[in-house]
Amino acid sequence: MKKTNKLLFAALLGLGITGTAATTANASETKDYVSHGNVELTKNDGATDPGITDPTDPGHTVDPTDPTNPTNPGTGGPLAIDYVSNFNFGAQKMSGNNETYDSQLVTVKDASGADKDLANFLQVSDNRGTVAGWKLTVQQAKAFTSETTKSELDGTTITLSNPEATNADNNATKPKPSTLTDGVDISAASGDKVVMQAKDGEGSGTWSESFGNATTDAAKAKASVKLAIPGDSKKVAEKYTSDITWTLTDANL
Repeated sequence: MKKTNKLLFAALLGLGITGTAATTANASETKDYVSHGNVELTKNDGATDPGITDPTDPGHTVDPTDPTNPTNPGTGGPLAIDYVSNFNFGAQKMSGNNETYDSQLVTVKDASGADKDLANFLQVSDNRGTVAGWKLTVQQAKAFTSETTKSELDGTTITLSNPEATNADNNATKPKPSTLTDGVDISAASGDKVVMQAKDGEGSGTWSESFGNATTDAAKAKASVKLAIPGDSKKVAEKYTSDITWTLTDANL
């Protein structure tokens, strides 16, 4: 109220000024000019190539190429799965007991070309500009199957735990995906399991999800991806592989 009164009082005084009005007007004269800024946003229908971000050092990229187990190039598009590390559980002696094996870490090349061990991780990019949210699920599409005899390991389960999310911008205030499922069990009979989900207003840009952190605790990172094999599962002394399908969908679907 005090500010309003002062403005009204000044206006009333102005009505009573005669001989000095022109001088006062010139002294206080202001002029506005409006310029314009322009930008056109077009729909992002092309493949995204954000590079693979180091989850432990956002803002820097790494090369996760594994010559013995090549990495898929990613799905491409404005809403894309850029990368998922392959789970390698190494060579293990056959056993008639229930056994659980930790995964190996992922060896990547950093910007200098040096080897660096990271926890198993994945990367998702949302460059649609809608900030509409998305959902990432996983399922075991094919059971662990021997490469030669094609026999299957019955009852195996892969468990993903200790999830951590980071964005490529290294922006701590950026709304991250609010759902990071801890303890995702993947088996041939489990169907789709939600791994990470961004609600409306979350998850824009490029995001990495690591299972553990090899920089702070390598042993815990290895144990964050486990393979359980039942003792009564029939086994042969061969190398087994499994297909794991990751599905990224718009949150509205």
